[in-house]
Amino acid sequence: MKKRHKILVAPLDWGLGHTTRCMPIIAYLLERDCHVFFAGNEAQIDYVSQTYDKITYLPLEGYNVEYSSSAVGLMPKLLGQMPRLNKIIKREHEWLKELIKELGIDGVISDNRYGLNNPDIPTVMMTHQLGPMSGMGSMVDNVLRPQHYKYLERFKDCWVVDIAEDGYAGKLSHPDTLSNNAQYIGLLSQLDKTNDLEQDYILVLLSGPEPQRTILADKLWEQVQTIDRKVVFVTGSNEQEPPAFIPEHIHYYGRVTKSVLDKLMQQAAVVVCRSGYSTVMDLVKLGKKAIFIPTPGQTEQEYLGAYLSQKPQFTAAGQKSFDLAKMLNTELKSPTQNIEEQIFDQYKVAIDKWLDKI
Repeated sequence: MKKRHKILVAPLDWGLGHTTRCMPIIAYLLERDCHVFFAGNEAQIDYVSQTYDKITYLPLEGYNVEYSSSAVGLMPKLLGQMPRLNKIIKREHEWLKELIKELGIDGVISDNRYGLNNPDIPTVMMTHQLGPMSGMGSMVDNVLRPQHYKYLERFKDCWVVDIAEDGYAGKLSHPDTLSNNAQYIGLLSQLDKTNDLEQDYILVLLSGPEPQRTILADKLWEQVQTIDRKVVFVTGSNEQEPPAFIPEHIHYYGRVTKSVLDKLMQQAAVVVCRSGYSTVMDLVKLGKKAIFIPTPGQTEQEYLGAYLSQKPQFTAAGQKSFDLAKMLNTELKSPTQNIEEQIFDQYKVAIDKWLDKI
């Protein structure tokens, strides 16, 4: 009888984006009859468990990165947390050793959790950011890249979440040189495209770390009240109290499940959101127009916002002076290429080859 592989999937707790893009990975592993173990914090486990009840959930300490309320303070605050983060990475590395002994884990797919490598079993680092973007210039980034590759190459494979040519993450996923274990696996999205739903409202979709999520939520809530169009407002948090008064033209949600998000995005005429890469991939999958508001000081999102604005269906603007009414007058064109199927199925080939080696 063929052995049923025990596979650990563990995404970074940087918002829920890394978790949501692991959903198709989990689905395909289950289709391949793997015993899937999912490791994450309470919010991550709560999200995944609403869709998958036949996998094993393991609590794992998050990196719990703290963010600045100002753009200029973000990078110094992140750098100041590196000693603590290195300790967490070491702890999760030791945790994996024990887990392999106790549960007989056969392989690991880590989405940006750097300690989940092990020399005794096949381990994968899944990322879209090969090229570090420090915000301190290309000279610093070029010095950091070889150091970053040393971490990536502790894993047997590095799966780059983008397409090999004309990618959606730009130079983040296409630096001048690749790590030795890198391969492109296409895009990942938890959503399913349909073409028969009416698209008639503005979807404000908030996500990402605090305090910037709340800062943007307050700003946009004030602006949507005067918009003469239907609005669906998703705060992305169940901890924020709903407004005392919600106008008739607005539907208000906290955090939503995958099934609800799927429907809300399908029916949106335009999406107003952060330029997080997981959200970008969902938009590409559904062929949606979007207005991006990058998280201030988060260099990756600021770069993606500018890079993707070159595509006809996307535009971006800064948070500080963001004017929703003005941005809604921007002419956005629907994508002309219908290539979703081929770029959103490539990861299955990578998983098949990987499982065959276990």
